[in-house]
Amino acid sequence: DILGLQEVSPQQRAHLDQDLIGYQSVGGGRRGQGKGEQCPIYSRTGLQIESQGVFWLSPTPLQPSIGWDAKMPRICTWIRYPGVTVFNTHLDYAGPESRRRALQLIRRQARGSAIILGDFNDREGSDALEPVDDLVDAFRAIHSRVEQGASLGTYHAFRGDQRVNRRIDFIFVTPDLVPVEAEVLKPTGSVLPSDHWALSVHLRRNSP
Repeated sequence: DILGLQEVSPQQRAHLDQDLIGYQSVGGGRRGQGKGEQCPIYSRTGLQIESQGVFWLSPTPLQPSIGWDAKMPRICTWIRYPGVTVFNTHLDYAGPESRRRALQLIRRQARGSAIILGDFNDREGSDALEPVDDLVDAFRAIHSRVEQGASLGTYHAFRGDQRVNRRIDFIFVTPDLVPVEAEVLKPTGSVLPSDHWALSVHLRRNSP
């Protein structure tokens, strides 16, 4: 129903908009005015969008900017559907302080029922992920007894299973959303579409 992508160029976005029939997309470039890589959210056209937007992960989130010790501009795309808000982001690879501060900023925006997903560029249990400690790691909720390593890794640097030892992609949800299924998607074939494996999570709403 909902797809969160990272590092999407404007050209790739144009192709995705054309090829993903039955989906609608929101999101803009991290350098402003549609320029730079994007973190778009795609959702099935049957899902009602109440509001949506993009903010920068910095002390000045409403304008193109670089935050704290990050190496480049980073953004978060969000969509509010009836009853839930989804935040999709790609945190900086070089700045641990920027990762922590960025998640603090996103968490403050995530009021009510929410999903925060993306490439966090940090490991499970790191200090940078502390701002979302009150949320449920949807993948870990299903695979609670599996140790860190290849079976849970998502970053493979275009080497496939030869190098999968880090889980740096996450889907965090508020406790009212219950993970039912979760898996790392590993496409077959000789061409790898990304240097990450994708995460897939099936959620249901917890009964009051």
